[in-house]
Amino acid sequence: MLTPFIFTGNRPTENWQLYSDDDTMKQFARLVDMYKALNNYTQAAMDTYTQTGKPLQRALFYEYPGDSRSWEIEHQYMYGDELLVAPVLEVDQCVSMQIVMVG
Repeated sequence: MLTPFIFTGNRPTENWQLYSDDDTMKQFARLVDMYKALNNYTQAAMDTYTQTGKPLQRALFYEYPGDSRSWEIEHQYMYGDELLVAPVLEVDQCVSMQIVMVG
């Protein structure tokens, strides 16, 4: 839900739908609550975009062009100026992350 919009697909016979089972509906409700909680943050980031052209979602190399390591990171991105998004890509994946604060 760390995107400026929600899209659930438009091919009900081919794609898993929100209403496909109770757990999916429960998880989607949790994510919608997160999406709503970020509304003011997202709106401020969108305002920044319209005023400066700085994208709401951006690769780390955009945010930190002088850090050569940022060019190697594929599955993380900044959402606005303050949130680093680092999705878990595999079920039961052990998550360990080293974050280096710049500035």
